[in-house]
Amino acid sequence: MNSFQLDKSKAKASVLYVAANVQSLDRHKLYKIMYFAEQDHLVNYGKPITGDTYIKMTYGPVPSYIKDKVERAIDEDGSVSSNGTLVIANDYPDMDELSESDVESLDKAILENKDKSFSQLTKESHKEAWTKAVMAGNIDVFEIAKEAKADDGILDYIKNSIESNSSFS
Repeated sequence: MNSFQLDKSKAKASVLYVAANVQSLDRHKLYKIMYFAEQDHLVNYGKPITGDTYIKMTYGPVPSYIKDKVERAIDEDGSVSSNGTLVIANDYPDMDELSESDVESLDKAILENKDKSFSQLTKESHKEAWTKAVMAGNIDVFEIAKEAKADDGILDYIKNSIESNSSFS
């Protein structure tokens, strides 16, 4: 299994953080910002921020758990909802859930992507990792890291982390 353990609290805090820092945040932009933040964190720290599984969708990679929470408005405490295509934060992010490196990667992805158009974000997320996945299938975390030019040491670290997590499941 090529994935990390999902951290629902970090996922919620990340979504709220992005929503607090991007005006008129739509779902597509949220998903792409999360993807690029996760990719950056993988390459620089050998692990993702949330551990969410990214799936191949028509307009690029989508975080599965976050998509379900946002699009179905099933956030148990009502802190995140969706009004049409916009993501609405009804609460503040719990910053205790996010590490300094999480915030660093989120800030970088926000800065680089908040002003990009739908078509720009779609084009930039349709790279090798997305191409290699089967439609509506999971995108391999190694491919996400390789696409961002992770070195062999980081790729080995990611592989070992996944293997040690799966041995306890």
